[in-house]
Amino acid sequence: MVRIAVRSFIVALFVAFAGSQVVMAQEWKNIVPLVSTCSDVKKLLNVAECAHPWMKYETPKYDIYVDFITDKNKWNVSDDTVEGVHVVFHELVRLGDFETDLKDYSIRREDDVPEISIYKNDKKGISLSVQTGIAEGSYISSIFIYPSQDNRNRFKCKPSH
Repeated sequence: MVRIAVRSFIVALFVAFAGSQVVMAQEWKNIVPLVSTCSDVKKLLNVAECAHPWMKYETPKYDIYVDFITDKNKWNVSDDTVEGVHVVFHELVRLGDFETDLKDYSIRREDDVPEISIYKNDKKGISLSVQTGIAEGSYISSIFIYPSQDNRNRFKCKPSH
C-alpha cells in the first residue's frame, strides 16, 4: 500500500513539473512530408546539412527526427524530400493543449504497454503517442507526422502497366 502511494506521489510530482510547461515546438510544424526538402529543413532547423536517410535535431525541450525518402519507387518526389517527422518531447505535453478536437482520430491501445495509446489521424497524417493514467489527464510523449491523405494521393507513384 505504501509502495503504491509513493509511486502515485512520484508520478503526480513528475506530471506537475512536466505539465506546467507546455512547450510546442515551432520548427517542426512547418516541415511537411512529401513537400518539404532538405533545403527547407536546413532553413527551419538552422542546420548546415541534412543527413540521409534520417537526421536528428536536438533541443532542450524535444528531439526532432527527420526521415528522408528511401523508396524512390513509392513517391513521385526527389530523394531529398522529407517522408516523415518524429518529435520526442523531453517533458510530456497535455493532450488537450495540443489537440482539442479528437473526433477524427482513431485510438489504439498498446497491448504490451496498456497506459500508452496511439491517437491517429490518417487524413492529417499525424500520430500521437499518448500516456494515460497519469494524475489528471493524458499526455503526449511523441508525435509522428507522416504524409497526409491528400499528399499521399498527390505524390504516390502510379503503377506501370
